Amino acid sequence: MMIKIVSSTVLGILIGVLLSMGLLTFDLFPYHPSTSASPPSSSNSFDDLLLTITIDKPLYHMGDVMHVTLKLTNTNPEKLMHITYSTSQKFDLEILSEDGLVVYKWSKGRVFAQVITSIILNPGETIEQSFSITLEGPPKQPQMVPGTYKIVGMTVQFLLDDERVQIKTPEIEFKIKR
Repeated sequence: MMIKIVSSTVLGILIGVLLSMGLLTFDLFPYHPSTSASPPSSSNSFDDLLLTITIDKPLYHMGDVMHVTLKLTNTNPEKLMHITYSTSQKFDLEILSEDGLVVYKWSKGRVFAQVITSIILNPGETIEQSFSITLEGPPKQPQMVPGTYKIVGMTVQFLLDDERVQIKTPEIEFKIKR
C-alpha cells in the first residue's frame, strides 16, 4: 500500500514539473464536436436584416482550416428588402488578436468588380457566403501563433431604402493550439 502512495506522489510531482515546463498541456473543458449542441455563432441586426457569423468549432490547431459562414437574412415576414451594393463584394471578416489588433482581413489583397448590384431579399430569404481560412504561422497569411483570437463578420456598406448601412456581428472567441 505504501508503494502506491509513493508512486502517486512521484507521478504527481512529475506531472507538475512537465506542466510548469510547458511540456504537458491539457484542456479543462475540451471541445468534442459529437457532444456540442451547435457551432459557435453570433448575430446582429439592422431594421429587419439579420447578419449571422458561424465558425465550425471553438478550438483549432496550427495548420487547421477554419470554416466560416456569413448569412444575411430578411427577418420581416411581409416586406421585401431592396439592397444595393456598389461592388461585387457582399461580406468581409476580420480576425483579431487577444489585444484587439486585426491580424487577418479576408478582403485584404483581393480585387472586387466595381459594379452596382441590386438584390431583393424576399421575406425569410437569406444570402450567404462561406470562407475557408488556413490558420498558419508567419510568414503565411493569416499570421497566427497559438493563443486566443476573436472573429468578426460584417457586410460591406450597402444602400437600404436610400440609407447607407453596414452590419457587424459581435465577436466570437476561438483558440489556436500547436
